[in-house]
Amino acid sequence: MILIQRKYSNPKLGRTGYDSEYGALFANTYISGTSAVMNDISDEVESQFSFIRIIVIILLVILLFLILGSYLTPIRSMVTIVMSIIWTIALTRLVFATALSTPVLWLVPIVLFVVLLGLGMDYDIFLTTRIKENKTKGMSNSDAVSDAVMKAGPVTSLCSLIMGGTFLTMLFTSSSLLQEFGFALGVGILVEGLITVGFVVPAMMHLMGDWSWKGPSFLRRGNKE
Repeated sequence: MILIQRKYSNPKLGRTGYDSEYGALFANTYISGTSAVMNDISDEVESQFSFIRIIVIILLVILLFLILGSYLTPIRSMVTIVMSIIWTIALTRLVFATALSTPVLWLVPIVLFVVLLGLGMDYDIFLTTRIKENKTKGMSNSDAVSDAVMKAGPVTSLCSLIMGGTFLTMLFTSSSLLQEFGFALGVGILVEGLITVGFVVPAMMHLMGDWSWKGPSFLRRGNKE
């Protein structure tokens, strides 16, 4: 239930003054129904999910640190995935809220975050572990990145095309809600699989060089520096 408060004024006093008798009097207006319930739900979910989002990111960084044995690569991985999510949300709002004048449902960014975080992590780990395997074989960082992109890149690109294209078919429905979900998920998966993992991640790994694998010695026993 939504509470709206309005202060009463005395029109006889003109535009500038408040009647002293009514100056401290407020009117409480309560709005109920489906709209109020959905507003309460969205506020509650958003407040809780903001905390959950931070916890999930921290836990994933720790998990990647233990798996990859690197200080910087887990942070780089999360930065690129979150960057893809931000790009997709911005593009979704630009298309629907600005171009089509259709409000973006509050649930869309939440679902998009969950799906892209999980799927983007799969794509990223698939490529990053390939690079790590090449490093353990004695390749230089540049050669390891190039070989991983040539071998793992087509797989991630094909998977993103299939899954992203499947979600984009929801654009042919007459429901604006399904269109928003289909566009956000489809474009987000394509951005993550084709652009982020296909170009941004290899470029950053190349620029980071051997710093990509700097970490505690007990977690990088198999890596050759």
